[in-house]
Amino acid sequence: MIRIDEIYNNIFWPWLKKNKANTRLFFCDPPGRTDPDSLFNLSNENVIEKDYVFLHDQEPVHLDIHQSLFNEVITRSSNVWAEINGTVSITRPRGHVIVSEQGDFVKKLCDITKWQSHYYFNSSGPRSCTNKDFYEPKSYHCWKA
Repeated sequence: MIRIDEIYNNIFWPWLKKNKANTRLFFCDPPGRTDPDSLFNLSNENVIEKDYVFLHDQEPVHLDIHQSLFNEVITRSSNVWAEINGTVSITRPRGHVIVSEQGDFVKKLCDITKWQSHYYFNSSGPRSCTNKDFYEPKSYHCWKA
C-alpha cells in the first residue's frame, strides 16, 4: 500500500521541481495530523520562490478546526514573492491548495485565503490535460506545467 507521504515526496514534489521550480510545497507530516506544528515544507534552494502549494489531505475541510493550520501556511509563505509580468514583486502570490474534496467549505477557505483550489484525486479530467498537469474541476481546466 502506498503511503500519502510517499505520494508527496515521490510524485508531487518531483513534479513541482520539474514543472514549477519556483514553487514551495507545504504538507502535514506525519500525514493525518493537522496541527500547525506538523506543517512541513519543501523548497528549491538557490531560486526565488514565486508561488506555493499546500497539500491538504484531510477531509472534510473544517475551517474552525483547521484555521490555525491555514494561518501557519500563510505565515510560513510570507517570504514567497509573486511574479507580475515577468518581474518579481513584493506582492503576495495567490497560493494554491490541493484537496481531496470539493464543496462549500473548500470554496469558503479559498474565499478567505484567496488560494486557488485543485482536486488531486480526479481521474476524469479532460483529455487536454497531460500527466504534467493538475486538473482543476471547478473551472474545467488544467493547471498547466
